Amino acid sequence: MKTDAGQEVFRTGLAAGAGSLRLSYDDDAMTVGRVEVLGEALGTLAGADLARVAADSAGVAEGTLIATERGEVRAEALRPGDRVVTREAGLQPVIGVVTLDIGWRQLGLLPVLRPIRIASGAFGEAGPIRDLLVAGGLGILPAGRGESATAARALLGEPGVAEADVTAIRYVRLTLRRSGAILANGLWVEGVCGPDSATAAGRPVAIAEAALGSEN
Repeated sequence: MKTDAGQEVFRTGLAAGAGSLRLSYDDDAMTVGRVEVLGEALGTLAGADLARVAADSAGVAEGTLIATERGEVRAEALRPGDRVVTREAGLQPVIGVVTLDIGWRQLGLLPVLRPIRIASGAFGEAGPIRDLLVAGGLGILPAGRGESATAARALLGEPGVAEADVTAIRYVRLTLRRSGAILANGLWVEGVCGPDSATAAGRPVAIAEAALGSEN
């Protein structure tokens, strides 16, 4: 149900007090704005900026191969203590692994959660060496573009970079003790830094999941 320009409210049919999800957009792509869970009387129960939702969902897709001291390992198979290859600090131990399951409702209503596909060889010798699916908020470090990461969604429109056509996605976030880019399918991407990142990951996403209910 549209309420005014740039804002929509969706009924979720939830019990437990949360009855609607309000999405307020500041851009046509629906990637800048705010998501809020409303009570039955349309009072705000919880909310988060869409930028925070994107940042806290940033990860690689399940099945992505991460370079480790023992070779490439699927992201979801890594465990705390496994050491991954980082660009800045060599081998670093993983201190947390978080998976986020995003279903068709979240992908439909929250474009910031939709995955970006980076085709094999999109950045030449910088990779990736095979197609890579990542969250739009994940920082990518293609060679020759400086030391700062660029969010995957900001690369849309470049050769080999497009929004992936999927109905569901599982993201995997790896937490490292120190800041460092990791090799995912042969391309440097940002790792999540800090001991609190793993426990905090997904809280804004959970706001939307709680409001929208089960995917089944």
